[in-house]
Amino acid sequence: MATQVESYETSGGRDPVKEYIFSCDPKTIKRIVKNLDRLEMYGFGLLGSGIFSKIVGHQDLYELKIKFNKMEHRIMCGKAGSMIYLLDGFHKKENKLRDTDIQRSQDRLIEVKRLKGSI
Repeated sequence: MATQVESYETSGGRDPVKEYIFSCDPKTIKRIVKNLDRLEMYGFGLLGSGIFSKIVGHQDLYELKIKFNKMEHRIMCGKAGSMIYLLDGFHKKENKLRDTDIQRSQDRLIEVKRLKGSI
């Protein structure tokens, strides 16, 4: 069963994930979109697959990892109700997430939940 996936937009109408994706080269865009399609198709069924995991110590916060061309692309996701929200996108050279990346995504998830009445 497909999971509803929606992008987070800032109050100014920016979509940080879409902006990140389209800043990448065409082959990387194709790989990221393929994995986002998998997320939409399988949702939380991807947990434990190696590409989708929970952020330890943070409620309802997850990451989609796409390894391509010696780079790790991350899409930070949040759960609000039964939906998955795409909160942030960036690339990493190392495996560990920075606290600032986690905090920005956590703040965006709180905003989404407030707007959707999930808090």
